[in-house]
Amino acid sequence: RCPDMTIPTYVPGSPPAAAAPVVALATGLFGIWHTTRPGAAYQTAIDVPGAQPLGIRPGLAPGDLTISANGTYVWNSYTGTSGRWLKGVGDTMILFDEALHQRWTAALKAGQMTVTDGKLTEYGRR
Repeated sequence: RCPDMTIPTYVPGSPPAAAAPVVALATGLFGIWHTTRPGAAYQTAIDVPGAQPLGIRPGLAPGDLTISANGTYVWNSYTGTSGRWLKGVGDTMILFDEALHQRWTAALKAGQMTVTDGKLTEYGRR
């Protein structure tokens, strides 16, 4: 916690300071999440009369995401990543990977966790 007992909040456009870890955010996001990215089937547009070919994108199982109450996370994803998190807007959490300069927003809704970088969304379950 900060000296004034508040939890730092992420403000877009300002990277987090390398201060002491954030502790004690009361949330259901702490723990281990098994993340997946769902697959999809879609029709492709080609210029052949009467043809409607089907495109398929397989799903992925990137790995387990562990969010700790001490302000850190570890994501055993594609290449593996870890970093710090800060409280986001509302009940969201911002995960920072300082080595790759990437951030994700994690949120919990109806027992399902989502992690998104604004382009791709991954889903987590316990």
